[in-house]
Amino acid sequence: MAGMVDYDPALTYLSGRGTSALALHGLPVTVDPRGQSSEQWGFSGTGWHVSGEVASLRLLPGDYVLTTGSVAGQGVVTVTPAGIFDYDPGLTYLSGWGTSTLALHGLPVTVDPRGQSSQSWGLFWATGWLDSGEVASLRLLPGDYLLSTGGGWAQGTVTVTRAGTVDYDPGLTYLSGRGTSTLVLHGLPVVVDPRGQSAYWAFEGATVPVSPGEVASLRLLPGVYQLWTGIVGPRQGVVTVTPGGTFDFDPGLTYLSGRGTSTLALHGLPVAIDATRLSAQAFALAGATSWLDAWVVQSLRLLPGQYRFQTPAADVDFVLTVTPAGTFDYDPALTYLSGRGTSMLIVGPSSRTALSGQVSKHGSQLSDVTALVLLAVLISAGWRARRARARDALPSAARGHRFWGSTVRA
Repeated sequence: MAGMVDYDPALTYLSGRGTSALALHGLPVTVDPRGQSSEQWGFSGTGWHVSGEVASLRLLPGDYVLTTGSVAGQGVVTVTPAGIFDYDPGLTYLSGWGTSTLALHGLPVTVDPRGQSSQSWGLFWATGWLDSGEVASLRLLPGDYLLSTGGGWAQGTVTVTRAGTVDYDPGLTYLSGRGTSTLVLHGLPVVVDPRGQSAYWAFEGATVPVSPGEVASLRLLPGVYQLWTGIVGPRQGVVTVTPGGTFDFDPGLTYLSGRGTSTLALHGLPVAIDATRLSAQAFALAGATSWLDAWVVQSLRLLPGQYRFQTPAADVDFVLTVTPAGTFDYDPALTYLSGRGTSMLIVGPSSRTALSGQVSKHGSQLSDVTALVLLAVLISAGWRARRARARDALPSAARGHRFWGSTVRA
């Protein structure tokens, strides 16, 4: 009859024969993935499932490709019309053949990432990010896994064989342990010299922020790394560590040097920030600098990018841009800023201008507001003088030392 569904009556997982509505009834099966270390697993067409939980599924009979985050499938599993699992007996990392419960058993392998400097590493789509300071004991199903230490998407394919050993391209000289159950990562020795600029820096997703005053000796796996110096906008370019242990980058990044060598140097553009008009004692470029004395003009060397200016009380908070030409840019609506298009940024209104306007308007008679301003200036001047004397009384070794977030400045 037209508009009616029909099928073999033996297909008991279907219903609706002879009607216009077909219903699918999956057979109840269970998968226990907890015997392996991948964070997720899946059958083709079923999506990803969390590995820490036993999954109760309803599947139609058929063949399903199993994966636990490897590049390719890790075996074909069949759900029979009787609702039981079938698979190649050679897949010894599976159990539950002939039952409705399939269990996954990873093979024990070890990864030692301590020979490289990235703070974390992982096998994409399998393990998530793991601490590089710890040797990892894993249980993985045989398959190909993509290795990463934060330097781009993948820094090599590592295979776990059915014998429980690791294999990889012998050309990946920064790995060792081929033919054993232990994979060791050996970063290539490189150096980053950030002293030509004033900001903390890092290879984003790979290293922790490093002081601008320290030359950093690192061991990195070949790959593409994103340079960061505390900026809040688009990053400042990518740097490649080649298999030869040298740096490469876009020659247009003129604030970098060392291309073709194992030493990368950062060169900030000379700029200055005058925050002396603020009532705050300090300011910072969040993530880029520590607290800086707001009572003196600060000369900095910054890489091009967007930075966030903040005071301790967060009463002044805005984003500024250092252009590739070494000038400042900012939202023109921020009327308390001046210096746009120059290398000197002035933050806050000029008290002298305000004072001059009061005198001009009222002749020789100072208004109450002006008197208060003058009083504040005098008190501030006296406090600064006492502060300077106290500073001079300190032993020279104590000057510039940081005490609980405040600094005795030399």
